[in-house]
This record gives sequence, C-alpha cells and structure tokens, in this order.
Amino acid sequence: MHNTTGQRLGCALLAAGLAALAACEQPGNASVMAVEGNVVPQALKVNGGLVCNYSAAQAFYGTAVVDLAQTTSLWYHAQIKNNLISTNAISGSNEQLLRNDHNTITLKQVKVTMLRNGTTNKVISPLDGGTKFGATFKVPAVSSWTVPIAGLITPGQKLNAGFWLIPHQDIPGAPVGADFQARFNAPGFAAERYAYLETVQLQFTIEGETAARKTVVAGEVLYPVTFCWGCLLLPMSMDSTNLTPPEEVWKTCPTSALSADFLPPCQQGNYEYTPCAHYCATCKINEFKKIGAKCDKKFCPDVQ
Repeated sequence: MHNTTGQRLGCALLAAGLAALAACEQPGNASVMAVEGNVVPQALKVNGGLVCNYSAAQAFYGTAVVDLAQTTSLWYHAQIKNNLISTNAISGSNEQLLRNDHNTITLKQVKVTMLRNGTTNKVISPLDGGTKFGATFKVPAVSSWTVPIAGLITPGQKLNAGFWLIPHQDIPGAPVGADFQARFNAPGFAAERYAYLETVQLQFTIEGETAARKTVVAGEVLYPVTFCWGCLLLPMSMDSTNLTPPEEVWKTCPTSALSADFLPPCQQGNYEYTPCAHYCATCKINEFKKIGAKCDKKFCPDVQ
C-alpha cells in the first residue's frame, strides 16, 4: 500500500514537470529536458594563439547566417537543462555516493528537418530540383538528417553541448552541407548566386536517455538560418555599418595584408563577417591541400 501511494505521488510530480521517478514513464517534451539557447564562440588571443571561448554569459543567438562561399556547415552550441530532480536526494540515504542518479541524462542524437518558404527575391533556389540546374540536381536538397551529440547532464543542472546542425557530411551518400554548396555551381545558377538569399527554418529535437533507461526528448526548436553566397565577406576598406549588397562586394574586395590585431571568426562563414583577405588566405591553403571547393575568383582574384 505504501509503495503504491509513493508511485502515485511520483507520477503526479512528473505530470506537473517537477520530478520523474524511475518507475514513471517520462514525457518527451521540455518539462524533462530543455534547450535554453545557442552560444556562439568568441575569439580570444591567449599566449599568442587563438582560443575560441564558449561562455554562457554571452548573448544567445536566435538566428544564423551561413555563407556557402566560405563553409558547408553550421555548428550549434546549445545550453541544455535537465529539469528532473535528483532521485538520490529523494532516497535520503548515503547510497547516492555509490551509484549514478537515475535521472542523469546522457545525450544521444539530434534529429533535424529543414522547412522552407522560398527565396525572398526572384532568384530560383538551388535547394530546389529541376532542369534549370542540370542533370546533377534534378531532385531537391536533402530535407532531414540525424547527427550525434554527446554529454552528461545531472538532474537540475545545465550543460553547454555542441553538434553539427548542418554537417559537412551526415552519412555516406548524403552530403548535406557539401551538397548545398555544390548546388551554387550548377549550370543555370552560378551567375545568379551572388544575389541569392533564402531563410529556412531548421526544426530540431535533442534526444537523450536517463540512467534508468528512459528515452527523453527536448521540446522542438525552430532555428531560422539564412543561406547566401558571399554576404558575410567584408572588404577591409568598408565600415560594417554601411555594407555593400553581396552581389557588389567583389568589386571592392582587396587582397591586402590583415592587421596584426585581427581576430578571425571561430566559425568562418557562420554568423560573423570575414574580411576578404582572410577568406582568400584560407581558401588558397585549402586549394593547395585539395580540401573543399576552390576559391571564388570574384572574392579572391588571381594576383596580377
């Protein structure tokens, strides 16, 4: 009788979002595990080297920009909270020192779906299929994928954990981000790519498992991501408050040396502007190593 009463009490607390005992089925929503924001890394110079620092004190980013001229991926660094309470504390004994808490969550995977509303101008999206883009891209771009995530969150605590929201390549045969970038070179679109802008919604859920072997799912997150080609490339001579449209940037892109005080973005091609000179230096090295796409000649012209 006593055990039955205890189980009912535990399930009632769980339904209210306050507790989850191992005997109860846990709901797959944010009452158990919640994503509270996306922390973007800040570049710092430490002992002459570059350090990318993730700090919960930084402002969270509610949206992202991915410049496919520079990158094929997007890293999302989430602050995730385990809203369950400690089952060890409920026991009231010293055994909690000898075993893992039943409500500790191990992060497992992230499921992502791309929702699209179309471009903001008359340019046909390279994420569409169709004959305009030649034989290679007759079908639309991949619209859903799953990526791994790792981390351990104890009850009542928060964890900063990162994952590839847009991976370079998810699984063999499904190159998500690389496929997005390749479409910009498709016949019929390459000349239009500098004027292209499209905002999509990346809908994702983070899944985990408690130490009691219960699957938990954080509430769905809708994250707006704008795709472009060259819109985050900033000529050194320009004021960041007076930006040139992406299709015009190449006209003023210099290849001069960077200032000694320049700190490159931790995620080149994501979120923040990159000087053309830094882009050119990076892509030339990658070209030599035969990594990724070749430099765009408009942003990185050959030396005369």
